[in-house]
Amino acid sequence: MYFRFLIAVAFVVLISMSGLSIDKHNRILQNDMTSTRADQEELTHQIAETRQETLLLGVSKQKLNALEEGHIALPSPDNPSQIVQNKDRSLN
Repeated sequence: MYFRFLIAVAFVVLISMSGLSIDKHNRILQNDMTSTRADQEELTHQIAETRQETLLLGVSKQKLNALEEGHIALPSPDNPSQIVQNKDRSLN
């Protein structure tokens, strides 16, 4: 009789410990998501500030939009004689 009781208690303890482990892992993932969202918002803010500064320097909105969409090729930073077309579409 005590044997069944001890097995039941051990089973409940194992279930509780696995639940706590899952909860801890879930909280870690939620913190990572919050941090990623904060980073994303900061980058979005930086993009907006950079775009505004670029417009203040006299670049037209049409040229800036064409550059962001990849219609205008830029020189490579490593080799200025080589033209590089923007392939990154992650911001669109």
